[in-house]
Amino acid sequence: MTARTGATSARIPAPRGGVPALPRVALTERDRITLELADHGGDMILGAVLRLDGPPPGTSELADHLRARIRDVPELTYRPYGLTGKRPYWAQDPDFDIARHVYEAERPAGPAGAADAALAAVLDRPLPEDRPLWGVWLVRSREPGAEGYALCYRVHHAFQDGLAAMAAVEALFGPAPGTAPAPLAADDRDDPEAAAPGPGRVVTTRLDTGVLFHAARATGVSLHQLCLALATATARQWSPLAGTAPLRANLGISLRPPATPVRPIGNQVGVLSVELPVDEPDPLARLRRLVQGVPGERLVGRARRAHRLRARWPVLDRLALRRAIDPRTAALSVADVRLRRALEFAGTPVRHVYPIPVLVPGQRLFIAWTSYRGQLHVSFRTDRPTPELDLLPRLWRSAVDDLRRALDS
Repeated sequence: MTARTGATSARIPAPRGGVPALPRVALTERDRITLELADHGGDMILGAVLRLDGPPPGTSELADHLRARIRDVPELTYRPYGLTGKRPYWAQDPDFDIARHVYEAERPAGPAGAADAALAAVLDRPLPEDRPLWGVWLVRSREPGAEGYALCYRVHHAFQDGLAAMAAVEALFGPAPGTAPAPLAADDRDDPEAAAPGPGRVVTTRLDTGVLFHAARATGVSLHQLCLALATATARQWSPLAGTAPLRANLGISLRPPATPVRPIGNQVGVLSVELPVDEPDPLARLRRLVQGVPGERLVGRARRAHRLRARWPVLDRLALRRAIDPRTAALSVADVRLRRALEFAGTPVRHVYPIPVLVPGQRLFIAWTSYRGQLHVSFRTDRPTPELDLLPRLWRSAVDDLRRALDS
């Protein structure tokens, strides 16, 4: 779906709407590889689904809201140029119009959870090639009298990685400057588990982070390591992956140096291949083995050093990245996507936020999670329609219950 824009003049006018003029940014080798994956059948669009209560706004109201926020995220006015040449780059679109980034969709009727239906409604929607590679979808329900709606921010992974995408979501839908976050109502209704008949490609679940923090403190691990253990237990029981041993997963990590602001443009995520101990039946022993293989910041530090070395030799970096994302090397991917602010739209608080993971060609499963307002929101995405997809939320919750029982025994 990548825009194959030819080379343009060195001078590109600044976009309209009071957005400051910014310099061009060269595409990195990693950006190019991500664009190539999209051209070869991968879905390289990521983002987040925001669930809200109440009547949905109109598209013009949504566009006005985004227009007032775009000055805080001027990088969203960038698009790729010169992709057919030797030195492609990101530069501001002189014809940028926020209204061209607002779309509508209807979530299908049926028993699936509202978040799952919202994801299904936008999953295959293309990003137009003649503008910056992002958009916001307003998803209404098709059922008469249904309450609530969703706002879906979707962006090409070559343009933003998960951290940058969530930073953009916070800028677009965080509280207005000088205001406190809007409070949520005491009622926190659960979405029904995804149970739509027939195969699908995406489902979600969520649970109280208090339970997870209790387990993390009791075992001396981080929430991130605990979620990796839950992903391991889920993959161990899911029939399309069960019996695959050793089972390796791609773990996405930021390659930004510590304390460096999130770079707004380009893919700054590295891929680590991690072996998941799916052959271990005991939940606590499985967690210990996983922690030994994923020792927190030390592993991230080693990955950053390796990336700096490979950056001196782009050919090696390309080979390493291609090997890491080869489905024969890793059958699934996992990602921890961080949100740091409460979100709202027009004074209505965002109740739930589910990440939208990418999916490289041929990879069987991607599990992504984010913590928001005291709950862990988890998305499961498969590479093809599969009847076993609806089992994944139950397997994740079952893994939590198994870990709790092991701690209590």
